[in-house]
Amino acid sequence: MASKAAPPKDAHANAVGRASPARVALVAAPTFGYGRELMMGVRSYILERGGWLVHTCQPEVQFFKAVAGWNPDGIIAYLSSERLAKAVLALRKPVVNVSGALDLPGVARVGTDDVAVGRTAAQHGLERGFRHFGYISHGSRRVRWEQERFEGFRTALKEAGQACHSFGAGHRPIPNLFLMRWSELQGRVRDWIRRLPKPVLILACNDDLACLVSEICRHAHIAVPEEAALVGVDNDEYLCKMAYPPLSSVRTQGERIGVEAASLLDRLMGGASVPPAPVLLPPLGVVTRQSSDGTALEDAELAEAVRFIREHADRPIGVRNILQNVPVARRWLERKFRAHLGRTIYHEICRAHLERAKVLLSDTDLPMPSVASRSGFRNAARLCLVFRRLTGLTPTEYRRQFHWP
Repeated sequence: MASKAAPPKDAHANAVGRASPARVALVAAPTFGYGRELMMGVRSYILERGGWLVHTCQPEVQFFKAVAGWNPDGIIAYLSSERLAKAVLALRKPVVNVSGALDLPGVARVGTDDVAVGRTAAQHGLERGFRHFGYISHGSRRVRWEQERFEGFRTALKEAGQACHSFGAGHRPIPNLFLMRWSELQGRVRDWIRRLPKPVLILACNDDLACLVSEICRHAHIAVPEEAALVGVDNDEYLCKMAYPPLSSVRTQGERIGVEAASLLDRLMGGASVPPAPVLLPPLGVVTRQSSDGTALEDAELAEAVRFIREHADRPIGVRNILQNVPVARRWLERKFRAHLGRTIYHEICRAHLERAKVLLSDTDLPMPSVASRSGFRNAARLCLVFRRLTGLTPTEYRRQFHWP
């Protein structure tokens, strides 16, 4: 991830060649979680730096025309269509694109590492013992982030020896899902899910589509997560909690993207050159809710052992604690872990503690001793040792990269 470069003290005066505030157009949709977080990130940058006048509008050509008449000095835009991109770039002002939908050479971009999004979702399913996977998208070949999430998902599964079924991605042309009538859409998605081997974990390209799939499963009496576990992308809490059961989602860094985009635009307005490569921020993992909160392990004792580890990731546990709750022979359980999960019981315990620690490091300001005690480590030194061995980063380095106060 590219580091943030602080603008000069009088960045806004330098950016436009005068002491008056820079006028910035923010073209984004607050109706979705990513858009709301993006706008909050831009706002945070403005509060810290000061000196911008901001005009917001929806990312549609008809709304942008009014903003164009305002003659902005710079633009942060979710360029999701070629028509909008053409209208924005026609102003010949510094632009930072915060969408991964289009390939726009020569245009600065800050956004999500969508390949990493797919890989993160795949790892989420593999860790839970799933052996069947599906990916569903809107069916638009021109939207690059849909394809990149699919490629990341499919590649990670292929490396693990698993196949990926797809609907709306890859080489099978279908109409755009949102252009279908409800009856046709429901029927096609329902039939696709019913044909999939079970249990299956399905990644939808975003939360909006994942919620739609959840409703289709309810109408078709397909049990979630027992038959079909669902994962979305962007962690839009409104959508995720509206779904039934509540939806798991890959957590992207929309707010930090807003800060990075504003910082980059500030430099561009000050005369800096467009970076040769986009600034892509990795996801922060999967926020697990009921739609994928379970395991696909057919062995009951193994599933119970894994469940016990996850439920007690906030406290020190050992193999002895597991065997007290799952009364089987230790050697038998060790063989099961290696055969079905590819790791030992000890490594599964470390992984659960590590995931708990990552959440505390990114979401709280707790000191390291508290992070350690609340994620099952004996002390901060042990946390640092295990964290660095498994991630290549110290806890402090991880917090510096991913923490958002």
